[in-house]
Amino acid sequence: MLRLVHTELIECLLKVYINRNNDDIEISDRHHFYRQHHSQLQINNVSIIFSCAAPNNSPQQLSATMMTSSTITLSWSPPPFEDTNGIIQYYLISITEVDTNITFSPLQSLSTEFTVTNLHPHYTYLCRVAAYTSDIGPYSSPITIQLSEEGTADINIKLYIN
Repeated sequence: MLRLVHTELIECLLKVYINRNNDDIEISDRHHFYRQHHSQLQINNVSIIFSCAAPNNSPQQLSATMMTSSTITLSWSPPPFEDTNGIIQYYLISITEVDTNITFSPLQSLSTEFTVTNLHPHYTYLCRVAAYTSDIGPYSSPITIQLSEEGTADINIKLYIN
């Protein structure tokens, strides 16, 4: 018996835990399933419950490199594998001008690097990144970037410990 609710096909990580003779065994594999929050698969009287969900953790090690006085390149590492809850489809980048409190429309990247252009010299920007699987996960700790006219940037990384 396979019970499905929605019809959007996505790829997810399936983990099966088996306890045999007091030894826990984990079997992990990637499969295509129809998008939903919770499903049950029954094979030979064994029920397997799986879910595709937003990542539990944010991208790591966000950093910025100033390319010109109006262009920066952001780079980061993916969330830890065990916290992705599926295949990362893309990353969402949030950039806010601190002085005006204007936030750009969320930018999307298929890779762990993204170049932002048309920034204003002498403005301060707050940058964060989130991963998207079947839903958006938490945003990374923000970094603050102060652009200067000469083509240098002051980058301030703030770490938040949960």
